[in-house]
Amino acid sequence: MLVKLQLKNSPNQVIVDDHVYEYLRDNPYLKSLDFIYNLREHSSGRAVFQKSWRQSNGKYKTDTIYLHKMVAEKFIGPPNTDQTLIRIVNGNRLDCRLKNLAYADRSDIKRNTPSKHNKTGYIGVVKDKYNYRAVIYKDKKPISLGTYKTAKEAALAYNKKSIELFGKTRSLNKIKNVEEIIPDPPKGE
Repeated sequence: MLVKLQLKNSPNQVIVDDHVYEYLRDNPYLKSLDFIYNLREHSSGRAVFQKSWRQSNGKYKTDTIYLHKMVAEKFIGPPNTDQTLIRIVNGNRLDCRLKNLAYADRSDIKRNTPSKHNKTGYIGVVKDKYNYRAVIYKDKKPISLGTYKTAKEAALAYNKKSIELFGKTRSLNKIKNVEEIIPDPPKGE
């Protein structure tokens, strides 16, 4: 079962599993902070708790608790050494159910984040003098996929190699009328 918590500064709600909600509701420290009633939507789109504390010197210190991070650390366990970031599997940053949280490394996060398009309009495609070159990166090393007559053909080559290397991710190029386009083999390769 899932529970929706209303955010204090937004009409949106954050989704958590029922046993996570029970923990948030019953934990003495979180209860003392009125945690579940003071969750806000951060500018990044995530659910966050922030509280400013007055220190003995008169200055203030702000504590920030990201809900997805706290839930993952408490219920999924500590991350392994390679994968220290938390990936939101379905892309909805306000969905903090356990099945939607997974530890990942930075390249996996990047691969599953919709990215801004370059001048060609496709990820992994750059314009050479007369052609379009498709390039993909694995383990921080570029893999040239060849040159193509059109940007769409190069984007298809990128998508094909990306699926082969990483499976279906959200960083695949969105190409209209894909069935109509069959990329020619790369030139000179």
